[in-house]
Amino acid sequence: MNPTHWDIGEHMISAIEEIDWPALPGREGALLLSVLFQLEQSQWWPAEKMRGHQFHQIERLCNYAARNNPFLAARLDAAGIGADTALSDDVWRSLPVLTRDDVQKAGDQLQCNKTPKGHGRTQQSTTTGSTGKPVTVRRTELMNFYWAAFTLRDHMWRKRDLSATFATIRYDRSARAAYPKGIISQNWGSPAGLFNTGAAAKLPITTPIADEAEWLARQNATYLSTNPSNLGELRRYSE
Repeated sequence: MNPTHWDIGEHMISAIEEIDWPALPGREGALLLSVLFQLEQSQWWPAEKMRGHQFHQIERLCNYAARNNPFLAARLDAAGIGADTALSDDVWRSLPVLTRDDVQKAGDQLQCNKTPKGHGRTQQSTTTGSTGKPVTVRRTELMNFYWAAFTLRDHMWRKRDLSATFATIRYDRSARAAYPKGIISQNWGSPAGLFNTGAAAKLPITTPIADEAEWLARQNATYLSTNPSNLGELRRYSE
């Protein structure tokens, strides 16, 4: 499936007044399109070329972690990965997987002494704990940017209909999102907010399943984003 079949130009919102087509996106949109263009080109590279670029980036990441995080530096050293180590599949496999338990026990030790320039501000992110004890990490603005790029790429690959309604049932503390109405928006929001889309509807996952099902039926949504466990409950209730 070729992602270019999903027509960006048909849906892009222009940041310049009185210009609809070809659309001129704002700064964020231009950066996202730049990354999407690179990924569209690189996906056709030979496997060896792709692997080489991946390992080059991982080497830079390991070097930075070794210099700025004693906890990760010790793990890298134990795996035989030093500052000048050239990575290969065998060398990379020697590094143990960082488990959920490792992350919970390490806590703040996982934080680097400083953030690379250009990666932006950091913010704390905590899982809901639906599958066990919550995990807390920190993420940068750059990480959020790449999340947006990969999400847009997912929309493209799956050829989602941007004019359709997108429903979300996830964790939300906002009183505005409460049943029976939830939050109704005229656009899917970031990162699809760069495009003309259909409506978006949001409801807290703490809503009783019967109410969730009733609300969802009213939205007549083409797409639904929710936790797998919640989707299972909705399926069982509907049956």
